[in-house]
Amino acid sequence: MNKEETTSHLFFECEVSFQLWMACFNWLGLNSVMHNCCVQILEQFYGFHYCSAKYHNCWILIWLSVIKIIWLARNDLMFSSKIIHVSEMLNLVQLRSSKWLRARFLSLNYDFFSWSNFPGVCLS
Repeated sequence: MNKEETTSHLFFECEVSFQLWMACFNWLGLNSVMHNCCVQILEQFYGFHYCSAKYHNCWILIWLSVIKIIWLARNDLMFSSKIIHVSEMLNLVQLRSSKWLRARFLSLNYDFFSWSNFPGVCLS
C-alpha cells in the first residue's frame, strides 16, 4: 500500500467497499447517501424503519455483517493475495446476516432464498 490504511478508507471509501455498500443498499431496497464515517453509517442504518419495530435492531446486525465481510476480504487480499468480488461479498453478507439474525431473533422464520431475495418481507 502507498498510504496508511484508515478505517474510513478501508470500510467506506475504497472502491470495493463502496460498491459493496451500494450493493447492500440495493439488495435491501434502500436509496441512501453514502457517508465515509463509521458512526454516521451506523446511525444511518439504525435510523432505517424498513422492518417492523420488533426487528428494528436487525439493522445493526446487517451493518456488522458488512463490516465483518469487508475485514475478511481485506485479510484474504493482504495475507493470501485472494481477491473476492463484490457479488461474492454480497452473498457472504447475506449468509452471515441471515445466520446472525436467526440466532438473535428466534421468531424469524425464513429460508436463505427468501432472505437473499426478499429481505423486507422476512423482516415485516
